[in-house]
Amino acid sequence: MSRMNTAAMVRERIKQYIVENQLAPGDAMPSEATLCQELEVSRSSVREAISQLGALDMVHVEHGRGIFVGEISLAPLVNSVLFRFQLDHRGELACLTDVVQVRRALDLGQAQAVVENMHGRYNDELHTIVNAMMEKGLQGQDFMPEDKSFHVLMQQSVADNRLLPDLTGAFWEIHMAASKSLRESVPQDIDDTIRAHGDMLAAAEAGDVAAYRAAVIAHYQPLLRRIEETPQPASVSAPQSGAESAAS
Repeated sequence: MSRMNTAAMVRERIKQYIVENQLAPGDAMPSEATLCQELEVSRSSVREAISQLGALDMVHVEHGRGIFVGEISLAPLVNSVLFRFQLDHRGELACLTDVVQVRRALDLGQAQAVVENMHGRYNDELHTIVNAMMEKGLQGQDFMPEDKSFHVLMQQSVADNRLLPDLTGAFWEIHMAASKSLRESVPQDIDDTIRAHGDMLAAAEAGDVAAYRAAVIAHYQPLLRRIEETPQPASVSAPQSGAESAAS
């Protein structure tokens, strides 16, 4: 217990060091030996703290080079949510519905801000992405990288919120990881999805909030339809109540 408490203290001191020295992702950290000396703790405690911070993507160790500030991404959130889904008795399709609803809520909630920031502007990068999606759709190719980039860039247009793009990307990753059991997309699903992305972009640049929200809703309809039409795995069932158990 004492070792765990020491590692926790060291972990917080290292985080404090990063903040106080205004280090950015990729910047070098002191060596293990230096940390041991400055914090007056054992090397094992420092290594444990570094390991814990590494799991949170706050630092990373490059063998032969040293310790560096990590990307501080939302990867731990993605892993935690996916593990939570594994424990959810409702099954992966219900969990996937939750994710789609969260993604839709983020897009709808920021509709006004996105449209206000993009109104009257032509975004070359977003148009290139939509065109690439159309081209790949026609050729029957996967366009998932473009799909993620589109949603992240739309949220990046809200310049005063740095968390939204990362959160959007994190839930996109969760969505992709949780949707492996879905039925295959039919051509109509693909066409509707690509068209919705183009409509979102056109509405944002035109300053039409209502049209943007309608396009967001249309974008998620094929996803929700695929979930509804995918058979629930037979191995997943809700737990029975005491009365139901007694009756069975």
